[in-house]
Amino acid sequence: MFRDYIQRLLEKSKKLPAFINSTAKTIGRKRFFVTTFAMLITLAMLLGFWNHFILPRQGAMKPEAPVENPINAEKSEISHGGHFRGGGTSDGEGSGQVRSTGTGIEEREETEGSKDKEPASPDLADMKKPLEGEILRAFGFTYSPTFNDYRYHRGIDIAAPKGAEVRSVLDGRVEDAAINQREAYRIVIDHGGGWRTSYCHLGTAEVEKGDWVKAGTFIGRVGTPGQDETALGFHLHFEITDEGRPIDPQEYLSY
Repeated sequence: MFRDYIQRLLEKSKKLPAFINSTAKTIGRKRFFVTTFAMLITLAMLLGFWNHFILPRQGAMKPEAPVENPINAEKSEISHGGHFRGGGTSDGEGSGQVRSTGTGIEEREETEGSKDKEPASPDLADMKKPLEGEILRAFGFTYSPTFNDYRYHRGIDIAAPKGAEVRSVLDGRVEDAAINQREAYRIVIDHGGGWRTSYCHLGTAEVEKGDWVKAGTFIGRVGTPGQDETALGFHLHFEITDEGRPIDPQEYLSY
């Protein structure tokens, strides 16, 4: 009987290494899945922190100095025949709004006191759409077809045909209107109280720095996009910032 017990014990001991190996593999697989899941959760938390706390604190990007660009051809084409472009009169005097006469020639409509008027804190409930169209790319951490990666997007991209009219969403003073390779024509309007709006990838700018504009004023036309968003085709990149912090335009505009 003792011999039989020893024999059974030896037989079981032969199966022990296989049992140990199987258990180790099971534990290893579970540890791998747990480790992978923890890494994914950590990465998601880091991306969320970066998206909502780090990037929004960066100030609004300043446009590059004006450079020669093929987009200038669009400006020349539209202004052919002596049509006046930008703010002020031909000798640089005056300020106001651009008004179409219906004859193809645009005139500047002087607003009394507009030269000295300063923007006050805007009523955001009165915000108008810069133009109608479909949202191509939303605000926040989104995919960029131009760069083929995911990155922070400070505004929204609105599809529109070439030449579509873009209008100011609120009353304000034109802070900048210039062209650069990355954003084509870029117009920035100061609405007071730290609020600004930016209109990028335009083919023309119909206002100049210092002009006073009302909500709904025609300020430019959609044109060939700059290097940052060439893959999207003709569209308007629209931004809202509060003291330099990007705000989702769809919080105030319904598209």
